Amino acid sequence: MERAPADEAEKARSPLDMQTLRSLWVHHSEIEEFIPVAAKVPMPYARVLRASGAFGECGYAYRPDEYSRLDGIFLITLDEDALPSHLTLPEALLHELAHIHSVSGPHDWNFLLGLNLMRLECRYKPTEDEADCGEVACWYPSVSVNEILRRAAKDAIVLRDRWGHSVAIQCVRSIICPFADGQ
Repeated sequence: MERAPADEAEKARSPLDMQTLRSLWVHHSEIEEFIPVAAKVPMPYARVLRASGAFGECGYAYRPDEYSRLDGIFLITLDEDALPSHLTLPEALLHELAHIHSVSGPHDWNFLLGLNLMRLECRYKPTEDEADCGEVACWYPSVSVNEILRRAAKDAIVLRDRWGHSVAIQCVRSIICPFADGQ
């Protein structure tokens, strides 16, 4: 028996299929607010979808290594209405882009270094947001959040000054957290 076409209310409740979703996401260089970021942090495999988050978050990163249906696309959802007052929309984009550098947790050392390198490249100061070092603070409770943020800022500056942004950002995933050795 053939199923009758869904009415509008049913369509509104059903999840988006991948084809529809792909038609809605764009490269960050195609969004006016993000053009300066895209010029400094191109990320050709990243796409942005301006939408409300499922849990009220201002942004979420769907990594292609975690979501195979994305076919290699690093998808970021951003909701300007949920943006905290201390962040601009480009800063929220950089935060989500930095998740591509995470290795062992969403806000691990590699994420934090990547975020700071991208912020520096876009002429923002390193992050001072305690939430950005969540896993590092949990794994190394003897180290203060302020020390983690200070060290991540310092290390990002040293990496950028030594190798330049493009080489430093490529190395971020291979850098071991300095607190792992008790430094």
